[in-house]
Amino acid sequence: MTAFGRMRKGPGQGRQSFPKDILILTSDAGSGHRSASKAVATALQRQYGEQCRVKIINPFHLPKAPAVLRLAERTYLAQIKYTPQLYHFQFEATDTRFLGQLINLGATTLMREALLELLESTPADVVVSVYPIYGHTMATLRKRDGITIPHITVITDLVSVHSAWFEPEDTLCLVPTDAACEKGLRLHMEPHQIKVTGLPVHPDFAQPPADRAALRRSLGWDPERPTALVLAGGAGIGPLVEIAEQIARRCPYAQTAVVTGKNKEAYERLMERSWPIPTHVYGFTDQIPALMHASDVLVSRAGGLTVSEGLASGLPIIIYGIVPGQERGNLTYVETHEAGLYAEEPEDVGAVLERWLQPGSEERALYAVNAREAGKPRAAERIAQWIWRVATRELA
Repeated sequence: MTAFGRMRKGPGQGRQSFPKDILILTSDAGSGHRSASKAVATALQRQYGEQCRVKIINPFHLPKAPAVLRLAERTYLAQIKYTPQLYHFQFEATDTRFLGQLINLGATTLMREALLELLESTPADVVVSVYPIYGHTMATLRKRDGITIPHITVITDLVSVHSAWFEPEDTLCLVPTDAACEKGLRLHMEPHQIKVTGLPVHPDFAQPPADRAALRRSLGWDPERPTALVLAGGAGIGPLVEIAEQIARRCPYAQTAVVTGKNKEAYERLMERSWPIPTHVYGFTDQIPALMHASDVLVSRAGGLTVSEGLASGLPIIIYGIVPGQERGNLTYVETHEAGLYAEEPEDVGAVLERWLQPGSEERALYAVNAREAGKPRAAERIAQWIWRVATRELA
């Protein structure tokens, strides 16, 4: 078997060599896992520069990965959009230690050959996964194929974490909350394996602008009007047009920024309208940190990454959509910290914003303070530090 030298090297063996190679395994089932991967990669590169090389790979798209994995990835968004209750049933029914292990065993059967080929051709001092199932495959490769690369799992759900995320053979499991840590311990993870770091958001969320009015002007926004930022994830699933209509009708003193992601229909509907208040429409964009820093309120679905980005930016959050299963815990986290509210219908969103977007709203200010306290804008930096300790064998 041909392999890179460092891949076979056990912890603490050999002399240190740089740069360190860090391989991040992600998924494109939704946009959150990819965004978390980029956040961790950016944090590593900013902290360690030329001392590290980071590569992000989606194993589902490897040549030897079975097509059924790519099919499952493609149909995820359709499932949560059209049959969310079925998804919820599947999530809840399989969220046990035994069934979580069974899921991981099946995934390993499908993934083992593809992942082994990847590791034989790609240098890695540590492998980091931001998606469940990869951890068990890595554990199997260590037991059966002599792979000695340390493996770290970074969990991207705040509270409702599926059992399939937890692999007892991992070197580390980096979790966003105490609740996630407690679940890992119940599933027989060891205390030394689990570190509570927060959920990795891009490091730019930790750097608010010195001049917010100047940032707004650079975006073409009114620098004075209270602003609601409306998101719907990378796929743009949600009643974006209806929410924008509610804001325009109820909040004539405000302005709206709407990000439609890959939802071209919503983008075109919003662009063709003549709005009575300033309404700024974006498609898929990498400007989310700037848009959040320039806004006063976030209106969003309950995706773990988006919620964490909003909290890291100190934005009170109105959640209007939940994927039953892993996202319900994200709403619980926001409500428990009194950092936001749930508003099921566009009319409910409009009613809350009518209060929150009033100039000088004390209610909005209180929720903003709570959001800032609940947010962990430097989570990606902490995660990068743990990864570096493993890559350099400081933590064996």
